[in-house]
Amino acid sequence: MKNVILLSIILIILGACSSIPDNDQSNSIDTLIEKPNFNYKIRSLPKQLNLYFFADQSEEGISYEVQGFLANAYFYRNKIKYLPKIKIIRIENNKCIIQEQLEGFSIVFETKKNKLVSNNSQCLEGLKKSETFYVTNSRKDLQGYRYNFVVSRESEKKVLMNYIKDSDQRFVVIDSNRTNDAKIISNELILRDKEVVETTTFKESMSSQNLFSKLMMADRSKERTRKLSRRISRQLAGEIRVRDDIDTFFLSVGLKDARNLKPALDYISAKNFNIFMLNSWEENETYNYIDNDLEDTLNSDMSIMMPINLPAYIPDIKRNRGFAVGYDSFEIVMLSFGGINTKDFLYKGLSGRIKINRKKVEREPYIFRMLDEGIEIL
Repeated sequence: MKNVILLSIILIILGACSSIPDNDQSNSIDTLIEKPNFNYKIRSLPKQLNLYFFADQSEEGISYEVQGFLANAYFYRNKIKYLPKIKIIRIENNKCIIQEQLEGFSIVFETKKNKLVSNNSQCLEGLKKSETFYVTNSRKDLQGYRYNFVVSRESEKKVLMNYIKDSDQRFVVIDSNRTNDAKIISNELILRDKEVVETTTFKESMSSQNLFSKLMMADRSKERTRKLSRRISRQLAGEIRVRDDIDTFFLSVGLKDARNLKPALDYISAKNFNIFMLNSWEENETYNYIDNDLEDTLNSDMSIMMPINLPAYIPDIKRNRGFAVGYDSFEIVMLSFGGINTKDFLYKGLSGRIKINRKKVEREPYIFRMLDEGIEIL
């Protein structure tokens, strides 16, 4: 554990701070991100916040999650004069020892896909679970923390699969060598009484056209035409035929790969398939408002990654998932201690719709379809 940094003034450039809008229940492109309209009980809020984040030795500076947390703290510093002391504690994978909890309320960001610390439960055993907000990517890691926030692409996968129709029967599942979850997705589809015709992994060294040519058996159609031409000694012109036992594709890849795969599939097959796109979360590349390469795909992701205008108090250069998680984490702390008296409160955050029911927090991402004229929020 490196030295503890006391922040007396948080200097983060956020642009102009606008007023807090009402929480609209609609899902128009202009209402996906909204702050709660509360008169917060400042005296009920923690006087000191301790931010713990995990980092490899090669990583410099503070994590995106901490940056997002501080950005929202800066907003409320100007809006309602909430001025907690904030301490930032960096935990390295080979020096994770927390002997006792500091005074105040602690927030732990442990959202890495691959654990940096081999035994987090032992590493964090010095923290009081009743006074700690644990932000993680797996429900398995909650370990009895009273306050928690689970953020993983499992939520995106769940809502995508909930949009699968009865008519979507025969699937091809394509993952990448960075996601490696085609088998898991296939099993979940089978549990939904769907047939998985093929699974394959798309690698950076592959040609997307060659992949679909083999997958759709278009190369066999070409070979049959060539053989028949040789037999009758005449050049034949014919349309390439592809297999017709597939109606739906489920892609678990990054945006760069998806923008490569979708046009290749269109070119080889000359058919319209239902395509579900589960982002790998390995990159912070954002969607484009007009994204012709992804046209007609069904997607799910965090609000901050969608092609929408961010509020004036959110810097566009911070458009990434880590920042969104940290930003929403501060908002949840505010709502949990200073603003919520009712159950089933809905907060429209940077990471999606967040439902808070007393101490339980659930994140639900948005579903959107890419169209030639823009995006459609479903």
